Amino acid sequence: MRRTTYRVATAAIVLTAALFCGCARRATVTFVLRNSHSEELAFNMDRGWQPNLFAYRGKPPRAKWILMFPRHCYAACTAPERDRCPVCPEPESGKAQLSAQKFTRVAPGDDLSVPWDGQVFVYEKTRGKRKGKRRGCECHRTEPAPPGTYTVRACGLRLTKSAERRTQLQCVNGEMTLPASSPQVIELDFGSPDSRRAAARRAGR
Repeated sequence: MRRTTYRVATAAIVLTAALFCGCARRATVTFVLRNSHSEELAFNMDRGWQPNLFAYRGKPPRAKWILMFPRHCYAACTAPERDRCPVCPEPESGKAQLSAQKFTRVAPGDDLSVPWDGQVFVYEKTRGKRKGKRRGCECHRTEPAPPGTYTVRACGLRLTKSAERRTQLQCVNGEMTLPASSPQVIELDFGSPDSRRAAARRAGR
């Protein structure tokens, strides 16, 4: 099995890490996203890891969610005023949006390691400058995740170009307990989507 450690590669995310996040931190938790199915697994990275990998305590709809990764197009509250309210242009058409999509792909039998430093992102109102004018927006600061046992959910895509099949969203769950006395490895196994649906139907009977 070939193991892959996720590294930020695109210029946009590198800029976000440098300007908005502040610095690199030591991983408290490493999420291992394993593709044990026979088809490629993909993660849409247009808005970073936050839509793909998240965690909560309790049970929905009363669950308490934490943001382990930054939301797209938000700056750190410590960023200079000129950078605190960023502007992130979106593709003007649906076709342009599709062509601009960025994916991180995991081949069958491979896995992908995503490190997390144990800090959560908290958002608050602020003011910054856009095109030379002061504007209101939100910025983020980080703090240690509250202690507790969390359900971790990772969601990926089974992409297809076939007219007979649709692209499938596949989500899997794991569990972690914070704080950890030593670095944790949380494995999240993406098996066959069909077998998971069948198991869920059986469990619901």
